Amino acid sequence: MTLIRLFLVPLIPLVAASAAFAQSAPIQPGERIVLLGNALIEHERLHGYIETRLRRHVPGAKIIVRNLGWAGDTIRGEARSGGFQNPEGMPRLIKEVKELKPTIIFVGYGMNESFAGTEGLAGFLQGYDKLLGDLATTKARLVVLSPTWHEDLGRPLPDPAEHNKALVAYTAALRTLAEKRKLPFIDLHHALAAAKTATPTHALTSNGILLNELGYWHMAAAIEKQLVSTDADERVGFRWTDKDLAPTLLMAPPQPGTTPAQALVVLQGLPAGRHTLKLSGVELTTAAASDWEKGVRLPAAPFIEDIEALRKSIVMRNDLFFRGWRPFNDHSRHWGFMAKDFKLFAEMVERQDDVIDNLRIGRAASLAIVAGEKTK
Repeated sequence: MTLIRLFLVPLIPLVAASAAFAQSAPIQPGERIVLLGNALIEHERLHGYIETRLRRHVPGAKIIVRNLGWAGDTIRGEARSGGFQNPEGMPRLIKEVKELKPTIIFVGYGMNESFAGTEGLAGFLQGYDKLLGDLATTKARLVVLSPTWHEDLGRPLPDPAEHNKALVAYTAALRTLAEKRKLPFIDLHHALAAAKTATPTHALTSNGILLNELGYWHMAAAIEKQLVSTDADERVGFRWTDKDLAPTLLMAPPQPGTTPAQALVVLQGLPAGRHTLKLSGVELTTAAASDWEKGVRLPAAPFIEDIEALRKSIVMRNDLFFRGWRPFNDHSRHWGFMAKDFKLFAEMVERQDDVIDNLRIGRAASLAIVAGEKTK
């Protein structure tokens, strides 16, 4: 028998790209991704689900993700105050986006503007179209996110029925705008409403509007499914080469508050015969090559531990970036001595990116496939 060792990588669904974005310009190694928007984007930094899911599609590759969300912001950059070496408002938004040299920008606006009702829709679309035009000068691929869904948490909180009608209109209008500009569009509004219908006892928000951790898990799943994947289930995949087993995808983070389902491990292209999968020397299961091709179920725990470590490291990096980008004492009288602090934060962010890269690669020599006798 032949023992072949490889890197243990958090494994995930073997999926096929479906969106036009994925077919023409999938997530590739070396991407520099910017998340831009209001509180919907800013608070995602606390959970890291979007980046974790995007990394599934580039296992073993380096990508950079930065969150430039600003709570209370609009498509005119109205919430973005001036700061160290920065203007305020829209000039700050454009300046900071360009400084990051993005290759992909996710744009998430509309909730704040939707409170103006359908009467404010024309002005919103005009401002959004201008924002997209300004962002297009970066040459990055743009992805338009719809506003989310207003959850009904009961009284004394407001009845969201009328507001959801406006949100449906804003979502439809953004879809049309994205189609006009030939940009990918992610419908978060209906995806979150459907998630709530499927599990009505689980709240997705803290106040009806601001997503909680479960809400962000569903949001990230919707982005992945609508942008690059047709089948975001629990499957994990390897591809056989003459020398090794190469990972094809990483594992999806488990839904918060649930016991992870068993992992369905797919091994593509194995030689004919029976093959045993081992983890750190412990035999997990043995199956024929034809069964591995279809997928064999394994306990999810060995993979979940690694993907959760990756996600938590992303959250830590997000916090370091936020503290450097939005310092708590960002006042003009402090600017004389703050430059060195920005430099230190930048260095810490880069070091944490290295930690993320190492976790993405996995633990060396801890997973092995033992190939049995070939069948004739």
